[in-house]
Amino acid sequence: MEIEEQWRNFEPEDDILEELFGKVKVSGLQSHGVLSKLRKNILSSTILSLVATAYLFWATFYFAIWQVQVMLAVVDVFCIWILVISVRLYKGIDPQIDPSLSLLEQLNNTRAAMQHYMDVQQKVSIFIYPLSIAAGFLIGGVVGAGKPIEAFIGEKVVIISLIVAIVVLTPVNYFFARWLFKLFFGKQLQQLDTLIKELEE
Repeated sequence: MEIEEQWRNFEPEDDILEELFGKVKVSGLQSHGVLSKLRKNILSSTILSLVATAYLFWATFYFAIWQVQVMLAVVDVFCIWILVISVRLYKGIDPQIDPSLSLLEQLNNTRAAMQHYMDVQQKVSIFIYPLSIAAGFLIGGVVGAGKPIEAFIGEKVVIISLIVAIVVLTPVNYFFARWLFKLFFGKQLQQLDTLIKELEE
C-alpha cells in the first residue's frame, strides 16, 4: 500500500513532465516554420540586393565621370559586403534543430544574428547614403544640364542644393531601409521573440 501511495504522489509530476515535453515539441515545430520563413525572406532580400548591385556596377562604368565613379565604387564595395554577410546569414540559419544546442539556444543565436545583421548595416549605411545621393545628384545634374561636371558644380546654387539633398535624403534612406527590414523580417522576428519568451518561462 505504501508503494502504491508513493506512485500516486508521482503522477502529478508525470503530468507536469508530459506537459513540458509537449510544450517543447510544439515550440520545436513552430520554430521550424519561423526559421524556414526567415531563411526564405533572407534569400529574397539577397536576390534584390544582387539586382541593385548589378545596376550600380553598370552605372559605375556607364557614366564616365570620375568623381561619380569613385563614389559609386565605394557604394559597390558596400553592396558586395552586404551580399556576403547576407549569404553567410542565410547559410547560418538552419530550420532543423541542432542536437548539440537546446532549442532556446538556437533561437537566441538566430535572433542575435539577425539583430547584428540589421545593426551593422545601419551603422555603415550612414556613411554610404551621402555618397550614393551625391553620385545620383551629379549624374542627374550633368546629364540634365548638358555641362561638364566642373562647370556644373562650379555654381553656388548647385553646391547648396547638393548639401540640402544629402541632409534631407540621408535620414529618409535610413528610415526607408529600416522599414524594408521590418517588411522582410519583422513578423518572423516577433514570432521568434514570442517563442523565446515562452521557452524561458
